[in-house]
Amino acid sequence: MSVRAGLLAILSLGPAYGLQVRDEFLDRAPHRTSVNVGQIYSTLDRLMTAGLVRNRGMTDDGLPLYGLTDAGEAAVAEWVRVAEANAGDRIDDLLDQVLIVSSLPGVDVAPVVEGYRAQLAGGAQRESGGATRDGVEEGDNPQRVAAEAARRGIRDALVAWLDEFERTIGAGPDASRPQREVRPSRGRRPGSTLA
Repeated sequence: MSVRAGLLAILSLGPAYGLQVRDEFLDRAPHRTSVNVGQIYSTLDRLMTAGLVRNRGMTDDGLPLYGLTDAGEAAVAEWVRVAEANAGDRIDDLLDQVLIVSSLPGVDVAPVVEGYRAQLAGGAQRESGGATRDGVEEGDNPQRVAAEAARRGIRDALVAWLDEFERTIGAGPDASRPQREVRPSRGRRPGSTLA
């Protein structure tokens, strides 16, 4: 979900073409080492079909521009203020959302950070309810014990990361920035599936 939502958030900065959207996404979510540009274009096409993105014309050199519809703007407005579900299970989605939201001008990332923190704390409470030490039942198999230990470790690491994020980016100088002016030299040419 977060790549899709992240692309919409990038388009909230203004119209862009596919490779430009991908490069902005990778710049704002640097934990992603790569995202296939084909995935970006197919996601943009699906977002157009869903009525969240529309054609916004062409660049001077003929690359199709994508922009948000009113429904796309509403989806971004929701995403920048509500943490996605299942924080401990989808780490890349958590990182995408926190990092991209923090990079958007005029958007407060604190509600998203607090939403993830609450989810992670809720996971810790569910693990401890009705179980023995460390959330593991007596007689559990060793793999279940190891998996529970891994979940706790991931949850604890994510909470520590959120704390560090708040100390550095959240409490520091404004980390937001506009869309970059530098354009990559390639992109989808006319004749694609733009509606």
